[in-house]
Amino acid sequence: MNLSYFAVLILVLAFSAYVITKWLEYRKVAVNAPGYAKTTGIYFLLFAFIALTGILSLSDKLFNTLLNAVLTKVGLPVLELGQSSEFKWMLFAAFFGLVIAVVMLLKEGKGKAVVYNNKVSDNVVDGDVNITNITHPPIGYKGVLLITLIVTVAIFFIVKNQQNTSTDTKLNKYFIAELQRKNKEIDDLKEQLKNSHSEEEKLHISNKIKRLKSDLDSYKEVKGIFKSQGSDKALAYLETIDFDNTLKLAQQHAKALLIKARFYRLRNQHQKAEKAFSQSLKLQRGFDNTISYAIYLSNQNKFPESIQQLKLLKNENPQLSNEEKATLIGNLANAYQRNNQLKDAERAYDEALNIYRDLTKENPSAYQNYVATTLNNLANLHASANSLKDAERAYDKALNIYRDLAKEYPSAYQSDVAMTLNNLANLYTSANRLKDAERAYDEALGIYRGLAKENPSAYQNDVAMTLNNLGLLYASDNRLKDAERAYDEALAIYRDLAKENPSAYQPYVATTLNNLAVLYDSDNRLKDAERAYDEALAIRRDLAKENHSAYQNDVATTLNNLAVLYDSTNRLKDAERAYDEALEIYRDLAKENPSAYQNDVATTLNNLAILYRSANRLKDAERAYDEALNIYRDLAKENPSAYGIDLANTLVMGVYLLNQPTENLNEAKAVLLKFKGIPRAEGLLAIIKELEGK
Repeated sequence: MNLSYFAVLILVLAFSAYVITKWLEYRKVAVNAPGYAKTTGIYFLLFAFIALTGILSLSDKLFNTLLNAVLTKVGLPVLELGQSSEFKWMLFAAFFGLVIAVVMLLKEGKGKAVVYNNKVSDNVVDGDVNITNITHPPIGYKGVLLITLIVTVAIFFIVKNQQNTSTDTKLNKYFIAELQRKNKEIDDLKEQLKNSHSEEEKLHISNKIKRLKSDLDSYKEVKGIFKSQGSDKALAYLETIDFDNTLKLAQQHAKALLIKARFYRLRNQHQKAEKAFSQSLKLQRGFDNTISYAIYLSNQNKFPESIQQLKLLKNENPQLSNEEKATLIGNLANAYQRNNQLKDAERAYDEALNIYRDLTKENPSAYQNYVATTLNNLANLHASANSLKDAERAYDKALNIYRDLAKEYPSAYQSDVAMTLNNLANLYTSANRLKDAERAYDEALGIYRGLAKENPSAYQNDVAMTLNNLGLLYASDNRLKDAERAYDEALAIYRDLAKENPSAYQPYVATTLNNLAVLYDSDNRLKDAERAYDEALAIRRDLAKENHSAYQNDVATTLNNLAVLYDSTNRLKDAERAYDEALEIYRDLAKENPSAYQNDVATTLNNLAILYRSANRLKDAERAYDEALNIYRDLAKENPSAYGIDLANTLVMGVYLLNQPTENLNEAKAVLLKFKGIPRAEGLLAIIKELEGK
């Protein structure tokens, strides 16, 4: 029971007891005060009724039982009154008291009180006090009204407080029940998560758990205010929130944080960028900030996290427009591709392409460029999966669309023409169509040089990229001087750009130095090669200190290349140290993302096996080789088009260097025959033929 209610109830009972005591006393000895006796008697009944009503109000069951017993007795319908009826009944008691008081006043007569005086004799007879000539008036009308008013106000506050107490009790029970329900739901979902096998289902369950935990935090916050300050304060807190305005503010703040994140990203302050992205999404998960964050994560090589964000957006927003769906699915396909989930990527690209084609039917000028972009990305996917014909068809379609758009809007689409030509030339190089590749590179380079004359800051980077690709082409065609010239020009451009913006262009400086080092190595200029590798490695180590997830992979690549150089100069200990460091990096990366980095683990193990073979450490060589072979077998099962040639290469290497069973050549040949026309596969088939001849 509420303490204030209890205190007032005690006062009412005490006052009632006092009144009845005085009434009994004067009834016995004061025959000249009948009005007083009558008044106090009526007030005794009044206060007894009020006290009884208060007591009964504490128990719904008792109150209803007694009330309905009376109603049944007099033939009235039975009622079920809960605590909400207390206010009416207790005010009725006060009103009843007021009516009695008015009736008494009318009966006794206004101002009819007898004037009294008190004369007390000092005589004592037989131990009794002899009180003589005592007369008392009835209580005056002012007293009646005052007492009635006091009782009415007291009852009002009692009931009000009791109502609040009742509400608070209900609220407390509600909060406890709701918190228990949500905690149980979270526990059930966690159990479902353990037993779930589908990645999409796991993502959906994880998202539900996050939402429930967020709700739980909100409930706990309001409950904290309610528990410490009561329901009025808790409600007042909720009333202070302008939800419409808060929503607008959340939207504005989310956009501002998104802009902030982009600024940090452009300045390569990646920790601050990621924090701003997270804050933006916490305020409001929208289309723009989720897509931007997912692209950022992909660029940081955090492909699973990127995929998770995009799936979350897709699952939570079935009402997205077709354009938004295509954008989302296209980015999801890109993340799948970079994570080596090539089948998932192909399905997603096809879905995005179909949406864009439908949109193009309605508005060709607005969506043709998106069709071309998706075709270009799909072609990149086919190329990485060694589906060269499919890749060429997709590139050709994209190039035709961009050429048509560039005729009408050259300034807007010439760069897209050059980009597609560059990609097509890369494909031709992979297929050993070197003349076609050179023509495509030359056209792309001409376009970029023209654009760079008008806007060097925007296109000099593209000029250097194309020169780098041309250098690779020349090197593969053994035109080493042409390759060196192309690399040198690209390196000079990147060094100039890096002076103004080192964090943005130092990675490209390192890439070009790495390519130059490979060229020097192939030309037997080993000191030049080592210097270039060392500079590239130093740059990449510095970058990895600032942004580990984005650049550790590049550190391992350079270590691998440097180890090959050490091996070729018979510096086997240096080579082993470099391979070991590279392998450790790749193993760490593969723990977090096996589909993206297991291939690199296997490549490094293969190189280590060759090194151990050179050092006559045959057991170590066999261990490294066996692990690499097992990895490639697993990868080829999942994705034969992407890893079949790597598997065959490892099988051939084992027979050639480590005396593995010659039956492995038959397995390798069966795999390679699926890749006819691909230069690398044809080269391995020639080696198999030679080994079989021996």
